[in-house]
Amino acid sequence: MSAWRYYNTFSISEKICSLNEKELKKRNFHDARILTHWQDIVGDEFANKLHPKQIKIVGTDGRLLQKILYCFSENRHFANEFAFHKQDLLERLNFYFGDKKEVFVDVKISF
Repeated sequence: MSAWRYYNTFSISEKICSLNEKELKKRNFHDARILTHWQDIVGDEFANKLHPKQIKIVGTDGRLLQKILYCFSENRHFANEFAFHKQDLLERLNFYFGDKKEVFVDVKISF
C-alpha cells in the first residue's frame, strides 16, 4: 500500500489575500492587483526578471495620485536591458491602472 500525501496548494491570489493587510499597506500595495496580476500587466519577458517591491506616492495630479514603483531583480545583467524597456513598462502599468492619465511616473530597480 503506497502512502499518498496531499499537499495544500493555493493560487497566488489566495496567498496574497492571506498576507497581513498591515504589511501590504506598509509597502503601499493598497491595490493588490499589481501583485496578483503582475504577469498579465508586464508580460512574460519582465515577469520572470522583475518583481514589485514597494510603491511610493510622490504627489497628486488633480484627483489622481502619482506613484513610483520600486522593483527588485535577482539578475544583475537585467539592469542594462531594463534601461531600454523602462518606458514600455511604464506604459503597460499606466494602461492597466490608469484611465487616460499617468498613475505611475517612474519605475526604479534594485538588486
